[in-house]
Amino acid sequence: MRRALSIALGVALFGAAQGIRVDQNRRHDRARRVLDDAQIPRPLVARMVSLGHTEWMVDILWINALLYYSDTLHARLPSRYLRSYSHTLTTLDPRFRQAYLWGALALAYRTTSVTVDDLRDAVGLLRRGIAQIPDDPELYGQLGIYLAYELAPRLNNQSDEYRRVRTESAEALRFACESGWGPTWMPLAASNLLAEAGRERAAIDLLQSTMFRVDDAELRQRIVERIARLQRSDRGHDPFTETLRLLDGERRADAPWMSASLYVFVADAPLRRRPITPAAD
Repeated sequence: MRRALSIALGVALFGAAQGIRVDQNRRHDRARRVLDDAQIPRPLVARMVSLGHTEWMVDILWINALLYYSDTLHARLPSRYLRSYSHTLTTLDPRFRQAYLWGALALAYRTTSVTVDDLRDAVGLLRRGIAQIPDDPELYGQLGIYLAYELAPRLNNQSDEYRRVRTESAEALRFACESGWGPTWMPLAASNLLAEAGRERAAIDLLQSTMFRVDDAELRQRIVERIARLQRSDRGHDPFTETLRLLDGERRADAPWMSASLYVFVADAPLRRRPITPAAD
């Protein structure tokens, strides 16, 4: 009997303690005050403290940076130490690509006001990343997006900086698209920027090189129309786009279940049976 009472009392006390703990945690969360403060060692100091294990120090700073950004974002604080985190992380590990991508995002997207200088710093961080990892299409793609759609709209559209930013964004997006990075509509956006910079031939080449990877018929038709406008010719009379149209007809007749991009690589036999003859200009 005593044992049963002891067990019942223990269970009751444990339940009461759990309830108190949950209530206290909720009170702590409501009362907790997030400060826009951080202790970030300079790269030289961080390297010395790590005693040769730089990757260990980078991991610790990376976790702290993510926590700092999320806390200050939730508390709607300015996140004053984002630059310091990004600088230290990328100095300790210059090929830490995620630090460049995260740093640019954190500088450009916050709940407090973002200045033109913040956007310039975000762009500068991505440029540094590209200098260290020159074959990374995502770094190029993000650079093009930040330049064209974040920084350029904040500049005077008659200024030299605006024109340089738009031109650089066109080249960055061109590289990303040709590397296969980004959504299917991005080549259209990149071609618009290239044409704006007076590089119509490059815009046409980009659209033609990426068209075979587009399986959406409506988007492919928009690309065809865009090429026609760039060439100032009537639709259907450009040899390349006419060849593409005929190739798509071959696909529908021979393998309608196959995607257009896949058919390009397996279409040798059908094309030999019915050779494609582009329409004359």
